[in-house]
Amino acid sequence: MDGTNQTDYGDYTDSFDSDIALSYPVRFWLLLVSDIPAILMVLFVLHYLLNNSSQRKLLHNHTFILLLFLTMFTLLTDIPLYLNYVRIGSVWPASPATCYVWWMCNNAFAATTYHLMSLASIERHIIIFHSHWLATKYKRLFLHYLPHIAVLIYCFCFYFLAIFFPSCENHFIYTILYCAYPCYYFVSDFRNFWDLVFNGVTPPLIISLFNILLLARVLYQKHVRLHQPVVWRKHRRLTIQVVSVSLLYLSNIFPAMVIGLLRICGYSTEIGDKILTYTTFFAYFTSILLPFVCLGSLPELRLKLKQILQCSWLCTRQTRVEPFHDPTFATKGHPVVVRTS
Repeated sequence: MDGTNQTDYGDYTDSFDSDIALSYPVRFWLLLVSDIPAILMVLFVLHYLLNNSSQRKLLHNHTFILLLFLTMFTLLTDIPLYLNYVRIGSVWPASPATCYVWWMCNNAFAATTYHLMSLASIERHIIIFHSHWLATKYKRLFLHYLPHIAVLIYCFCFYFLAIFFPSCENHFIYTILYCAYPCYYFVSDFRNFWDLVFNGVTPPLIISLFNILLLARVLYQKHVRLHQPVVWRKHRRLTIQVVSVSLLYLSNIFPAMVIGLLRICGYSTEIGDKILTYTTFFAYFTSILLPFVCLGSLPELRLKLKQILQCSWLCTRQTRVEPFHDPTFATKGHPVVVRTS
């Protein structure tokens, strides 16, 4: 599977997991106590979206269903591998298979989420302002389903070929985070350039541009068509949903994108490398926070969760009182005994 060219990692190995202010034990417990409730919340939100036919049929929920599935894979694979690394100080199990799985999770899943968010940012304009474009099943097939399928196939195929069939030789360094990186990261060829520009820089630019335009269009239409029967509450909800999730992803990818562009231009600073070490760790909280952000954009689900929590709290505090009557005591003039449980 490896190529024939040798890859010179050089000084890059010193910056894969440079020390940050958070020690390994602190990082371990921060991720562990956050990962478990995030998994439960993903299951809760997915159960609601998939089992509620009215929600499952809404086109704007399809992207977020896919994002939640990708998030679940991250929470169950990528984060446990990271937890193992900070717990024992090396990759475990120490095998090429582990490194390949980690590379696919860390690269393919991340790129897929950003491309899906780009697609959602564009599609939200159609859903709000040009819903007639999706009026028939053929229009929905070409403008909604096929783009989502294309994103999934493209991202998987690109990273599968880049990681498993590179033009260089992969090296697995088990004492370094992620076993180091795939060798194509360090080869100056078209594949690396395409990955950086199309998979790294283009999605955040699309997300930023189309979300800014969406906010501007919603505010403009609200004031211009003030007296027309437009469902502004629904539009506001759809806008807040995509903007809130977009901001969550942009907060993580924007610093890395800027530093990547500076490196293309020939600039490399210690401050930029330090920022990247922080974004590498805090990127996991994008996946951890996503189900909670999705919950915040679904008022019906928030109400359902509130009812569940209230019922659970009341059930734990409720005391069942049952009368217990003993004929022997009653004949002797003793009062009725009350048994509580």
